[in-house]
Amino acid sequence: MPPLITLPAFDRWWTAAITHLPIPTTMNSRTPFPPLTTDTVDATEILVAAADCIGDRASQRDQADGERSMSRAVDTFNVLTGHSLSERDGWIFQAVLKLARAQGGRHVLDDYIDGAAYLALAGESLRVRSEAQS
Repeated sequence: MPPLITLPAFDRWWTAAITHLPIPTTMNSRTPFPPLTTDTVDATEILVAAADCIGDRASQRDQADGERSMSRAVDTFNVLTGHSLSERDGWIFQAVLKLARAQGGRHVLDDYIDGAAYLALAGESLRVRSEAQS
């Protein structure tokens, strides 16, 4: 029995998904399974996609410890505005932005995937802060 999915076909599909290119909505020889949609997705698929996004950003930025620019962004924001936001505050702000977007207009799965990733990064930032204080 042939495999249900071939690696090159999956790579094409996933590359389209993570770069926000249009994904085919019908099955054909190049789409071995239906793409994720708000009608068919489950929580585990959203979490896996969020984890993949975090990993992809790390490879796109060529940083050994992953793409973690929020601390620098928050530090810059604090200098410019006089506020004292933490890195966690920055990630929470991003998650809230995704929640706000999810409430307006048509539902876009990316809002939920990114929101899950931002909350995970907020949790991670607590560990980083704890290690820095030790």
